[in-house]
Amino acid sequence: MVLRAGDYIHIPADTPHMPVNTSAEDMVCLVARTDPDEQEGVRILDLPAWPETRVGPLPGGR
Repeated sequence: MVLRAGDYIHIPADTPHMPVNTSAEDMVCLVARTDPDEQEGVRILDLPAWPETRVGPLPGGR
């Protein structure tokens, strides 16, 4: 999904997601959450291989 300035996206709870900036310019975004304990529910998933093929090596590696 490609977002542009002014776009809004809702990511439902328990939906794996990974923001990737494919632009040469910096990305600025505002993230809002309603659950005060949301960090306790974060699960780190294995990084898929496709981002490197589209945007190059990722900081921090795999």
